[in-house]
Amino acid sequence: MQAIATEFAVIVHPKNTSTFTAAKISRMFLSKIKSFDNGSPVEFYSYDFDTDIRQAFEAKILKKTP
Repeated sequence: MQAIATEFAVIVHPKNTSTFTAAKISRMFLSKIKSFDNGSPVEFYSYDFDTDIRQAFEAKILKKTP
């Protein structure tokens, strides 16, 4: 695996006023939180699992190891 920066962008609709932390993003990604504060459903669009950026996200945000 090549070295990459471990900064990530989470993009949400501008009308969504939820506050996000790494812990909250992790819970959403793991389907422990299924909707935003306004009730709209959480939907994720992510890189494929075998990409370096996805592996970095899994390690840094989800605290998972390959």
